[in-house]
Amino acid sequence: VEAIIKDYIENSHENSIELSEDEKSDSGNSSFSSQQDINSAVKIIALLERIKKRIPAEKEMLEEIDWSISELIKGGIYDNKGELNDPASKKNDSTTKLDVLPWIAQFSTLRVNAEQIEDYRRSSALLLAAPIQEVDRVKRRSVLAKDLVEEGKGLASWLETLHSEDFNIYHAEKVMKREKILPLVAYEIFQHHKLFSTTKIDENAFIAFVSQIRKGYVKDNPYHNDLHAADVLQMCHYILEKGDVKRLAKFEPLDIVALFVSAIIHDFKHPGFTNGYLQNVGSDLAIAFNDRSILENYHISEAYKIILKEKGCNFTEGLTNNEKTIFRKRIISSVLATDMAGHKEEVTRLQNLININCIFKGKNNEKIIQPGKEFDDQQFIMNIILHAADCSNGCRETSVNKIAVTNVLNEFWLQGDKEKEKKLPISFLCDRTTINIPKSQIVFLGGIVIPFYAKLVQIFPKLRPLLVYALKNQQAWKQLVIEQNHSV
Repeated sequence: VEAIIKDYIENSHENSIELSEDEKSDSGNSSFSSQQDINSAVKIIALLERIKKRIPAEKEMLEEIDWSISELIKGGIYDNKGELNDPASKKNDSTTKLDVLPWIAQFSTLRVNAEQIEDYRRSSALLLAAPIQEVDRVKRRSVLAKDLVEEGKGLASWLETLHSEDFNIYHAEKVMKREKILPLVAYEIFQHHKLFSTTKIDENAFIAFVSQIRKGYVKDNPYHNDLHAADVLQMCHYILEKGDVKRLAKFEPLDIVALFVSAIIHDFKHPGFTNGYLQNVGSDLAIAFNDRSILENYHISEAYKIILKEKGCNFTEGLTNNEKTIFRKRIISSVLATDMAGHKEEVTRLQNLININCIFKGKNNEKIIQPGKEFDDQQFIMNIILHAADCSNGCRETSVNKIAVTNVLNEFWLQGDKEKEKKLPISFLCDRTTINIPKSQIVFLGGIVIPFYAKLVQIFPKLRPLLVYALKNQQAWKQLVIEQNHSV
């Protein structure tokens, strides 16, 4: 993250994204004004894709076209000696590797085969064709609602904002008890998507599971707590609905469940320290997960212990073994994608997706899911949604953004205090004595959030209000810097 922000500072004069005149006064405008720069390599890729679709070709030729496209994407047209790479010269190598590919594949724990995927889709299709009967649905809902919610002033109007970019998680405690916020947000969102009737997820076990997960979040963490989990869950829901992502990505209902569960657990039992800190102090978690996505692996592992070992919490019990396998793979991939160490790689892949398919202002966005690659393409979109939701505080209304920034910096500073105490290098943004808060947010928004969301908006234009909020927040922090300078 520090490297990305340094790059932003050095190149902040390039590719700037600004509010239109209308948006300076109206955040609801969903137009996108910046122009897409499509270089010659991208045009060649697009041409090759069209050639594949429009003219009959032998399998060998199709393989060579695919190879050409992949080389263009990764910039591998020439080898390190400056000699032109030739797909024909590699044919013998690929032939010898073909026989061992199935053997290698069995060791890849995150891969699924075509038969598993087909069975997974068939199960979803059957449920969609004949949803689970909603016996006494209204009565059951009222019982659950009574358990989750006390009738409080303002609760109904707050729940309506679940479907809006103006959702404010910090207002929740004014209308209900803290321990009921995450379970209620989860329940309402699942009901909205009809996930209890279109999947074999057990409703009561799910509520019990979310309640246990809520208890595992460290309430004393200023930022990484149960409120953050509820906030990220709501943003995933908003992106799916507002951006029309659910339809474009062709998600099965169980995919949506996996995405929402990933949001609920993505920071489960977070200790309030970063991966870097845990690695530097040689913590048990760093040792257990070999310094790789330490916290993300920990969140998944601990959450699955609740599902499998906590009485009454196994909401996946009604799924087939194959559905359980794919469901778990979906969750593992999504939560691991929240590790900021992978941010640059994800954003680069997102830009490649835009370039290759010539996506602009939503045009051609149906190409985000390619025939024959549905499962992997859908997983990438799920990863992007959760990662975007996880760093979406900059896309909230300015007053909400400022509360979130205060909370996350307070948590960072507690870590910085520990690092000073242990005579360790103080991590980025963790020194409370030297940080300039407004400047830190200007570069964080400009280096991380705005470029990321600009790409999302290119694919899903209806998400423009989130980008507008990020741009307005950046302007608000810039104004604070101006005021600081005037007061000196």
